[in-house]
Amino acid sequence: MIYYTIQTQQAFAQGQVIQKNIDNTYSLNDNTGLILGVVMTCTQIEDTSNYTTVIYVAGGGGAKVKLLADWDGVPSRFDFMGDGIQPVETNGVGWLIPNYPQQQYTSGTLVDAVIYK
Repeated sequence: MIYYTIQTQQAFAQGQVIQKNIDNTYSLNDNTGLILGVVMTCTQIEDTSNYTTVIYVAGGGGAKVKLLADWDGVPSRFDFMGDGIQPVETNGVGWLIPNYPQQQYTSGTLVDAVIYK
């Protein structure tokens, strides 16, 4: 699993997709900056207004990611969309990992996903 830690000026929730902006700040992905990855944890640094944010980048067992479209629970590829992911038929940047027994998921749910690109 590849991940790294950055310091941010705002709190992010687990599973959100974040980006680095042209002014070197970090924000929820809106497709105008460089997508960094998926927030694993975000904790406030004591006595400051800054946060330590751990970002999942690729590989390993994956991470919990915010789903932004309904998913039928079968193995599917995904692509980034806003501050989360959505299932796609082809291409994509990773795989949605199904659970057993198979179940359906609704938009807004945290699901297991692995980034491979």
